[in-house]
Amino acid sequence: IIRYIHIEPYGFNRSFKDTSVRDNSWAARMGDDLHRTTRRFVIKDNLFIQEKTPLNAFKLADNERHIRSLEFIQDARITVDSIEGYADSVDIIIYTKDFFSIGAGGSSDGLNHIKLSLYDANFLGAGQRVEASGLFDYNRHPNWGYGTLYRKNSILHSFIDGSVGYSVMDISDYTHVEESASYISLNRRLVSPYSRIAGGITYSYNKAYNLYYDTSTRIYKYLFFDAWAG
Repeated sequence: IIRYIHIEPYGFNRSFKDTSVRDNSWAARMGDDLHRTTRRFVIKDNLFIQEKTPLNAFKLADNERHIRSLEFIQDARITVDSIEGYADSVDIIIYTKDFFSIGAGGSSDGLNHIKLSLYDANFLGAGQRVEASGLFDYNRHPNWGYGTLYRKNSILHSFIDGSVGYSVMDISDYTHVEESASYISLNRRLVSPYSRIAGGITYSYNKAYNLYYDTSTRIYKYLFFDAWAG
């Protein structure tokens, strides 16, 4: 029987081989000032196992794989410790090591078209992604565009990921016309062979703009709703 589950999160600058050793380079120290180590409740929200239940070695191994697959976790180890005097119980210790979660990206076509993005994949160590993007295009009117995204991992231990966003530079999958888009999405994946239920809901409001003064562009707006379950 699982008696207690202990969670030990480590930052990106520590190693499983020797947890007493830290990367003390100037880059690691600067990153450590910006990075917040994943909080214990985030790991707990991604557990298939529970205290006071029988130990299942296959489920334990699959849970380790799932934690390692999170975008803000670099590595994970789960150990089983016997308890002296209690032959029928064990303690579980979960070790996790973070990725450095802050990043940026961009692309350009000369100086006439520049796109940049900045994100934190684990904002405040709470398993939430915050992202902002911007666009400059000389031929676009207005020249500037922007977008924002917020996503939360496994809301309240439900394994449901939630996203909400807004963009004035979204490209339609159907017409390839630039649109503004505001949307909300909830998605529950089959995260393991032990998952029973999956599904998702997406709702968005989209509106096309003639930002490049193309005479063939049609102005339209629409609501999009999609739901599935299994």
